[in-house]
Amino acid sequence: MIPCAVIITANGSASNEGQITTTGSKMASRKQTPQGGAPVQQFASNVPGEYRIIDIKRLHLNPENPRHSPMERQPEIIKALYSSEEVQALARDIANRGALSPLDVLGVYEMPDHPGHYVTLEGNRRTCAVILLADPARAPTPDARAYLEGVAQGRSVPTQVPAFVFPAKEAADQWIDLRHMGAQGGVGTRPWSADQQANALARRNGGGPVTAAARQNLLAHAVLMRLRETGHVSPEQYQAASLTTIARYLTTPAVRALLGLAHHERLEYTHEPAEVEGALQRLVLDSLEKRHGEDHLRVTSRSNADGRRAYAQGLAAEGNAPTSLLSSPVAPPAITKPATKSARPTSARNPNLETRLLTTAFTVNHDDKVLGYLRQEMLKLKVAEHPFACNYLLRAFVERVMTLFLIKRGAHRDKMSDRDLTQTCAREMLDAGAKRGTHDIMNKAGSNDATPYNLACLGAAIHGGHIPTQRDLVKYSHTWQPALRFMLDHMANIA
Repeated sequence: MIPCAVIITANGSASNEGQITTTGSKMASRKQTPQGGAPVQQFASNVPGEYRIIDIKRLHLNPENPRHSPMERQPEIIKALYSSEEVQALARDIANRGALSPLDVLGVYEMPDHPGHYVTLEGNRRTCAVILLADPARAPTPDARAYLEGVAQGRSVPTQVPAFVFPAKEAADQWIDLRHMGAQGGVGTRPWSADQQANALARRNGGGPVTAAARQNLLAHAVLMRLRETGHVSPEQYQAASLTTIARYLTTPAVRALLGLAHHERLEYTHEPAEVEGALQRLVLDSLEKRHGEDHLRVTSRSNADGRRAYAQGLAAEGNAPTSLLSSPVAPPAITKPATKSARPTSARNPNLETRLLTTAFTVNHDDKVLGYLRQEMLKLKVAEHPFACNYLLRAFVERVMTLFLIKRGAHRDKMSDRDLTQTCAREMLDAGAKRGTHDIMNKAGSNDATPYNLACLGAAIHGGHIPTQRDLVKYSHTWQPALRFMLDHMANIA
């Protein structure tokens, strides 16, 4: 195989002009572009294959990508990557920057039965992102399609990408392993340690090798990254959050203690991880959004130490601070990815491991005192120890949210039956713009009395119809939460 040189221009673009026929030697030459512009550099390669510029329309995703189970159809692969590999955030970042990272080149091979078309071996997330930016109609859902259309609108998104073309799939394996199989004794990619991250942040902040400000920002950066990875904050919220504002709060020892953070530089949790991350989510959201009925942000860069401590104490008083103390601090658990076979969003938390009906991540921005009391009790009681009480709390909480929602919509009537209340909520949710999956939760609960999580079945347990279990009750709570979240958010938005 005769290798080919990649030509990198001054603006970071690439060309496959100027092939080099010498193998096994390091050589470089300079020449002017045909238009007489800035000089370009040619680099010879002794790796079989060649660099090319490839039109995005000629790129195909790898059916055997380790990120998902083997798949044949491209729409299935797009759906799998989009739902579980944060392609949406990547697409937005590429659109904002107007290019892929110049530090990364795709690895591809030419399709034997489709000359001129290529399968991506390395860089499938990037390939998926640029494919969807170029053609949002290929997105897996209408919501994703609308989002990508908005992201791409008015921006110069890539239509061609530089890639290294391998002569066969197997030729890329050793190089892919170097990127994805860990440090491998030093030959593979080594991620930065906490101190090295601090060094990088220090330099970007204009400080010395490892300044105090860099270490403070390092913890805040780790928190924001974790919340984005777990889905507690959206990519847009991650971008909008102020690193220095969050850092100000996390430098206060009393705040860290109440939030469940054990260390001033790295992520270590003193309480149940789901509860800690719910409290951290609340901190970030309070820096971005005003609470219902309030005219100011609760978390600001202008706060002093007393104000920050008072804020954290307020979280604890509201039931938004973690309460399940661990015997010793732990690192954040691995993030559970949602199954690729389902389009339904899945929480990063495992319901089977939860001991309470709600975690602090489920916030309630409503001034109804009864609703607040119910939520606090659901946060405190362990389901295994108080199954009947938790069963009653869940039913009462769901019914209260539904009632307040219908009152806000002007659709509530006195003495509504469970079925009437639920069916009316289903209609009103549809009119209010609820997504299909969210509406289906309520519609199913109102159309079939045998649905295990509906008001009638929860009521039967209260009267001794059956003995509720922790697993079932936590599962029912998870099932209800998207519908409850929609109703609560809708009430806050039209307040």
